[in-house]
Formats: sequence, structure tokens, C-alpha cells
Amino acid sequence: QSVDYGAAVGDLPVPDRIGYEFGGWFTQPDGNGIRYTSVTTYSMTGDVILYAQWTEGVTGVEDRLKTEVFAFPNPFAGALHLTGAEGCTLTVFTPAGAIVHTQKITGANETLSLEQLPAGLYLFRLEKDGKTKTLKMVKDGR
Repeated sequence: QSVDYGAAVGDLPVPDRIGYEFGGWFTQPDGNGIRYTSVTTYSMTGDVILYAQWTEGVTGVEDRLKTEVFAFPNPFAGALHLTGAEGCTLTVFTPAGAIVHTQKITGANETLSLEQLPAGLYLFRLEKDGKTKTLKMVKDGR
């Protein structure tokens, strides 16, 4: 990324690494040195190498939604099982974007009764604390 001397660095990439939380960009591999953000004023006369810093472990809601929330079976007939979604809001959409079901998930292991849905493809969006996970689910016509 090119930055003019005396200007703000601007938007920096936010990398994603499964099982880790991104901690920022630093001038030293061990996290010491200068931390660079989008508003840091570039005051160097040459190139600077920035190093990503990581904290190991699934630490945030978004990571937990990605790695610990499951819906099964897929395809499902009428009942659908959700695990790991406690505290999430479930919204079910058609591929055209129409909302056909909304429900607050209260338990860590819940069985949903979705017999009222016609057979077809659905998008299940689970949301908690502003973070989301979307699953493609198929309702079987049998």
C-alpha cells in the first residue's frame, strides 16, 4: 500500500484466520513497535513492513457462530435441530428474500417445528450481538 509522507495510512486490510482473533498491525513481529491504524500519520521516509498480531482461540461471537453452530438434518422434513445457537435470533428467508419464519433461540440444543414451510430452498440467518451466520437449508417435500 502506498502512502504519502504526512498523510493518514487509510484503510488497512482486516485478515481472517480461523481460531484466532486479529489484534492489529504492528511494526515488530512480536507486537511491539508502532501500531498502525487507518488514522496513523505516516512519518517514515522509506518502506515499512507491518506484522499482523493474533490471539489464539475462538474468542468472539462471530467465531463461535462460524465454528460451533450447526443445523441438521439437511435436507429436513419438518423438524430441524439447532445446536450451539443459544441467544441467537433465527430468521428464515426464501431465496427471493421474503421472511417466512422468525424465532428467538433460547437453548443450546433446540428442535424447531417447521412443517408449515413448503418444500424448497431456504436461507437461515442466525444473528447475535450484530454478528451473523447464514446457512442454506432445504425443506424436503416428502
